[in-house]
Amino acid sequence: MHLVTMAEGALRLVTLSKLGLDGTMKGIVLTQAPGPFYWHPAVSPILFRKADPELSAEELHKVIGPIPPDSAEYQDLNQSLIDIEQNVGKFAGASLGVNSLAFKK
Repeated sequence: MHLVTMAEGALRLVTLSKLGLDGTMKGIVLTQAPGPFYWHPAVSPILFRKADPELSAEELHKVIGPIPPDSAEYQDLNQSLIDIEQNVGKFAGASLGVNSLAFKK
C-alpha cells in the first residue's frame, strides 16, 4: 500500500506491507530533510497496528501518537522499528550485493 501526505508543501511517501496476521503493517516513510546546502532524501521505518474496533474515539485518541521512552511498550516497539529498518526497506545496491550505491570502476 502506498500513501502520500502533504503538509506545508512537504511531501511524504509511505510504503507499507499488507496487513499481517499479527495485525501490523510495516514499511518506510520517504521524505526530504534539510541538509547544509540543499534538501536530501530521508527515510524512516514505520509501524501501523490495527486498532481495537471496540475503542471509542476518545479512547483511540489516547493510544495514537508518540510513545515516551518510559512507556512499558517502548522497548518492544523500538525493536520492531529496528527490525523494519534492517529487513523491510531494501536498497538496490544492498540487494545486489553492492556495498555502495556508487558505481565501481
